[in-house]
Amino acid sequence: MTNKKEFAEYVIMIIVNLANVGLVLIKGVAAYLSSSFSIGTSAIESFGDVFVSFLLLIQLILDKRVKKSEYPRGRSSEATTNLTASVVMMALAFVNFIQSFDALITGNLDPEFGVPHVVVIVVNIVVKLFLFFICLIKRENNQIRVLMRDQLTDVLTNTIALIAVCISIVFWKESDFIGASIIFFLIVRNWAPIVSESWFKLQGIKGDDDVNEKVSKILSNNLNLFTVMAGYITYHIGNKAIVEDKRVKKSEYPRGRSSEATTNLTASVVMMALAFVNFIQSFDALITGNLDPEFGVPHVVVIVVNIVVKLLLFFICLIKRENNQIRVLMRDQLTDVLTNTIALIAVWISMVFWKESDFIGASIIFFLIVRNWALIVSESWFKLQGIKGDDDVNEKVSKILSNNLNLFTVIAGYITYHIGNKAIVEIYCEIESLQRRAEIYSKFEDDEIQVVYLLPITESKVTNSKKNFHSN
Repeated sequence: MTNKKEFAEYVIMIIVNLANVGLVLIKGVAAYLSSSFSIGTSAIESFGDVFVSFLLLIQLILDKRVKKSEYPRGRSSEATTNLTASVVMMALAFVNFIQSFDALITGNLDPEFGVPHVVVIVVNIVVKLFLFFICLIKRENNQIRVLMRDQLTDVLTNTIALIAVCISIVFWKESDFIGASIIFFLIVRNWAPIVSESWFKLQGIKGDDDVNEKVSKILSNNLNLFTVMAGYITYHIGNKAIVEDKRVKKSEYPRGRSSEATTNLTASVVMMALAFVNFIQSFDALITGNLDPEFGVPHVVVIVVNIVVKLLLFFICLIKRENNQIRVLMRDQLTDVLTNTIALIAVWISMVFWKESDFIGASIIFFLIVRNWALIVSESWFKLQGIKGDDDVNEKVSKILSNNLNLFTVIAGYITYHIGNKAIVEIYCEIESLQRRAEIYSKFEDDEIQVVYLLPITESKVTNSKKNFHSN
């Protein structure tokens, strides 16, 4: 039964992915043949759909194949995937809205509209409606439910786009911007709650009502198993929750807030999404023959000022580069210096010698931005899903244990795994007294360690625990 259920989920995901890829190809060809910027922009949005559906499919596959050695307590990838997908879609929507607003205030609001546009939009609506009903079949699956909501939003936004363009052509030109504004609102309305929920769960927020209700019910039905029970807390590690059968100070974040990895992931995804949009637009201008960059004194002044300011900010950040957030900012400033310098050179060459060099410059800039942020995405992504502790964390834990073996009666091993940028440590041991237990906890007061659990040795059988410490 489970296999059939999983198979159905995979089939739905694959159908959605193939359909989205098909739509991107159709829109790409239509944009090229009609030289339509609006269809090209729509193709970028569809690429966002491809990214989201592919990301959710990968998540589904990875969740089914988890290595204990890499994820000692399982992989919690849903919240990370949802956050990434939401940020990408909202970033693309924001870019489209800003472009529409720019066209409005510069008086360039002159939407192209013809048979190719109508066909593309209608096909998009029909396909998305079909995908919505396909997803509806297995909406109990969280990933498919996210996809289902996305398909419905796409149906609404494409319908509004069609109506708005028709009105703008026949009656009132500015209605195209109103349509763009409504579309932006609908996209944000769809994805913002997912961003909000995922964002806080990834930072260790207290368990939601459903989790607490489940825990409370289990405890109520099994009180006979406890000698004394003082209480419990729950807090999230992504979409999953950790339960502690003891009371600590109640708050929104019972074990502290681990926000660095979430922030880094969000910032990185936004920057890469914007870079991708700029690159695609430059490519579109190249293949449609619209590569005609404006270049004058105001442009030079703006870019040079930008380079100088970014260089100054880089050196300011350099002073406190040991701080992780400031180090991320420092790298961003340096990347901005490089990209702006390349932009200045590329535009100048394109004006004086070779027009196509502007696209080459855009490609190099895209590569540099991705190169800067991809490493941060990679590191944050896996840490937010509960990957094993990195070498620095394990070295610290091993050293602390080696220096305090006298506090343990028996110690069988330990594991570490991340909740964002911080790590959870589980030590499998026997301890003589509560006083020694408290003393052990005091040894692990470190910014990189979220919480330490001292667990019975029998628990080590369900994890891939390690024992790489030694007595001094």
